[in-house]
Amino acid sequence: MSRRAWLVRTTGSLSGTRYAIESDVTRIGRGPGNDVLIEDDAAVSTKHCEVRRDGDLFTILDLESTNGTYVNGMRVTRTSLDGPCSIQLGPKGPHLAFLFGDEAGALNATVRVDSPTVLTNVENDDVVAEAMARRKPKWHPKREDTVTIMRRAVRKAVERSRRNLRRVIAVLVLALIGLGGFTAWRVVQIRQEKASLDKQIREVEELLSKAAEDPRQADEMVEKLDRFEGAAKQLTGSLLYRWSAQQEKRNPVEDELKSLFADFGAETYTIPPDLLAHVEREVQRLQGPDRQKILDAFGRAKGDLKLIRDMFRQDNLPPDLAYMTVVESAVSAVANPASGAAGPWQLMPPTARAMGLRVDGQVDERMDVRKSTQAARKIIRELILDFGSGGSVMLAVAAYNSGTSRVKQAVRTVRDPIKQRNFWYLYRTRALPQETRDYVPKVLAVLIIARAPQRFGFTV
Repeated sequence: MSRRAWLVRTTGSLSGTRYAIESDVTRIGRGPGNDVLIEDDAAVSTKHCEVRRDGDLFTILDLESTNGTYVNGMRVTRTSLDGPCSIQLGPKGPHLAFLFGDEAGALNATVRVDSPTVLTNVENDDVVAEAMARRKPKWHPKREDTVTIMRRAVRKAVERSRRNLRRVIAVLVLALIGLGGFTAWRVVQIRQEKASLDKQIREVEELLSKAAEDPRQADEMVEKLDRFEGAAKQLTGSLLYRWSAQQEKRNPVEDELKSLFADFGAETYTIPPDLLAHVEREVQRLQGPDRQKILDAFGRAKGDLKLIRDMFRQDNLPPDLAYMTVVESAVSAVANPASGAAGPWQLMPPTARAMGLRVDGQVDERMDVRKSTQAARKIIRELILDFGSGGSVMLAVAAYNSGTSRVKQAVRTVRDPIKQRNFWYLYRTRALPQETRDYVPKVLAVLIIARAPQRFGFTV
C-alpha cells in the first residue's frame, strides 16, 4: 500500500491547513488553477512549484518562480522529498511542512505559529532540519513523536528570533544615540562659527561706516566684508544649519528684504545695519500714522496698481516696482506746485515731454495712469540698462527719485567701473546722495509690505 503524504501550512493565517498529495502532480502557487492555492502572500508566484509522485517517491520541482523554492533552507530547482521536511516559497515567503501519514494529522491538531517571526525567516529552517534529523525510527526506545519535535523546534526558533531582534534593536538604539549626539555637537559648532562670523561682519560694517571718506580704507573693509560673507554663506547653506535655523526667531523685515533683493538681482548675506534700521522705521510708520496710505493702495488704488503691474510685466520689468507710486503720490493724480512734478509717477514736465507725453496749458498727460506709466517704465528700463548687472534694479530705484545725472555723477566718483554698478558697494561707501539713501528705504518698506501684507498686519 502506497504511503500517504501531506503538505501542511505552518505559517500565515491558514496555518494548520492540510493538503493531501494524491495525484501524480500537485501544483502549488497563487493562481486559481493550482492544487495548493496560496493567495495570501505576494512572495508566491502564480505557478510557483509542483510536487511529483512516483509510487512512494516524491520530488519537488521549481517552476521558474520569481523568489525561488527552498527545502530545509536550501534553494532548489529539483530535489527529492523525504518527510518530514520544510518547504518555503521564497526567502521570506510562506512555509509548508511535507509529512507522511499520521505525522500530518498530529501536526495539524497541535501546532500553531503565533509569532510572525517564527519559521518565517530562512535562518530558522535549519532549526526544523536539525529537529527532523534527530527524529528516531519507530523502533528506537527514546523515539519522540513529531509533535514534541516540532514544539521544541518552534521554541528554539522563537528564542533565536528574540535574541536576534534584541541585538538589532540594541544596535539601532546605539546608532541613533551616536547620530543624535554628533548632530547636536555639529549644530552647536555651526552656530558658534556663524555667531563668530556675524560678529566680525558687524565690526567691519561699523568700521566701514567710519571709513567711507577714505576710498582706499573703504575698499579694504569691503574686501574683508566680502570674505566673511562668503564664508557665512557657505556655512548657512549646509543642510544641518537650515534644519536648525527653522527654530530661530526671524526678523520679518530682514527676511522679506533678502527675498526682495534676491528677486532684484542684488542678493546679499547681510543688509547694512543703517539701511535695515531705516526700513524698519518706515515699516513702523506705515503700520502706524501712515497706515491709510497702504490701506488706500489695497483698496481705492487696487485697480490702478494692477494695471501698472501688468504693464511692467509686459515690458519684462519687475512688477513690484508698481508700488513706487505709493511713495511718489499715494497712487493719485496730484500735482506738487513746489517741485513742478505731477501725476502718479510725479514726473517733471521736461522729463514727461521727453518720454512723449503732452504737457501744456490745456492737457497734462502725466495725470493719466496708463500714459504716465508708459513713460515711467521707459525711464526705469533705460536706468536698468545704463547701470547693468550687480543690483541695477536697486540703482534704478535710487536714480528715479534723485535723477539719473545726480546718481551717475556720484557713482563716477568711484574709479572702479565694476564697483560703479554694485549697489551694495555704493551704499556702504556712501557714494550715493543722501536724498537717495533716504528715498530707497521708503520704497523698500512699501514693497515688502505689498509682497507680504498679512505678515505686517494688513489684509488684502
